[in-house]
Amino acid sequence: LYNVKENISKQTSLDVNYFNPFTNIEVDKKVDLDYLNQNMYLFNVAVGLALRKAGDK
Repeated sequence: LYNVKENISKQTSLDVNYFNPFTNIEVDKKVDLDYLNQNMYLFNVAVGLALRKAGDK
C-alpha cells in the first residue's frame, strides 16, 4: 500500500510506525537481515501465529 503510513498519520494527526515482529526474536545468522527489515510487515501474522501455544484462541 503506497504511503499508507503517511496517509494514516495525516488523517489521524498521530505518529505512525510500522510494527517489527522480530523485535524480541532471535534470528538465525543465515537469514538475510536486509531482506527481513525491508519486508518485515509481511511476517506480522506468521510470527504472531508461530508464538501462540496449543489451545490459544
